[in-house]
Amino acid sequence: LHEKGLIYRGTYMVNWSPFLQTAVSDLEVEYADEDGFLFFFKYPVEGEDGEFLPVATTRPETILGDTAVAVNPE
Repeated sequence: LHEKGLIYRGTYMVNWSPFLQTAVSDLEVEYADEDGFLFFFKYPVEGEDGEFLPVATTRPETILGDTAVAVNPE
């Protein structure tokens, strides 16, 4: 569809509704500021004794599902 010009690729966030299983227009979204908390933890680096990769997240419930961490070498 992209090659036919029927859809385009932008560099912005898309509002996704898990309930509706579709994207939602910015006009349909009700924004609200909420206080949050940043959780810090560290992953052990495989093959490096005593080496750890520090990570911060606002969603600690996803930690148990983590299977890999991508790191930019620069």
